[in-house]
Amino acid sequence: MTSTNYMKEMSWTTFVERTKETDLVLLPTGACEVYGPHLPLGSDLLVATKIAEKVATRVNAIIGPALEVGDSSALDDFPGTITIRPESY
Repeated sequence: MTSTNYMKEMSWTTFVERTKETDLVLLPTGACEVYGPHLPLGSDLLVATKIAEKVATRVNAIIGPALEVGDSSALDDFPGTITIRPESY
C-alpha cells in the first residue's frame, strides 16, 4: 500500500505506527453552502482539504475526518445548504 496522510486510508496498524511519529491530526472543515451559481457547494472543504494535504506533508501530520458542516443558517433558503447549530458543532 502506498503511503498516505489520510487516516481514513490507513489500516489500524498503519495508524498506530504513524502515531509513533506524530501526534498531530488535522481536521479539514468547511461548510456545505451556496457560493453563487458558478462555484460548487463544497468550495470551503475543497480548499481546506488541499491546505491540509500541503500542511500534513510539511509537518508530518495525519489528516483526520473532514467536517463538512457549518452554521450556514443565513443561507438556508438555498438548496444544498447544510446547517448545524454552533452548540452542536
